[in-house]
Amino acid sequence: MNHSFSFTGFIVGKRGEKENDLWLTLLTRRRGKLVVKAKGSKKLTSKRMGILQTGNLIKGKIFSSRGFLVLGETELLYQPLEVRKSLVRCGSLLSMCELTNRLLPENQPEREVYALFWETLLRLGEEFQVETMINFEVKLLKILGYGVPKEALIPLKKKNWKLAQAEIWRYLNDISEGELIGLGKLLV
Repeated sequence: MNHSFSFTGFIVGKRGEKENDLWLTLLTRRRGKLVVKAKGSKKLTSKRMGILQTGNLIKGKIFSSRGFLVLGETELLYQPLEVRKSLVRCGSLLSMCELTNRLLPENQPEREVYALFWETLLRLGEEFQVETMINFEVKLLKILGYGVPKEALIPLKKKNWKLAQAEIWRYLNDISEGELIGLGKLLV
């Protein structure tokens, strides 16, 4: 039986499949992390090609079909254009998406993570500060119950951002079951 639901969410990951389809990872307000198939969205004639970019906030419908979720109609709500004007800010956005995608389990509502992602994205649009990304990482770890590594506590207190970031990323790599691509070493 097919059913559908509406959603609002950020695109935090995407990968290609076949010639014309994409798999998108969405961070939604109500349902948490969802992986959906966007059929035909890689076609040059697709109207959704520009909408389905990493970091964009979209809303629309999702249909359940044959055991997986399929993206239906979509509408762009927010595009972080200011973030994309700077290589470091853009890298920070991709890092946020990678962490969110790797650390969150699927289909579990995480309204705090959604709010944190949105708040941090808006801050990145204003100006880049290393503290913005470190705060995102620390808050994400706390919300998800991982806690902050003890090796990072003193550097965080002393505002030694380079050492704090190094310790946080070492910890993130340990808990994420594999090497993260992120900008941990480039941000400071």
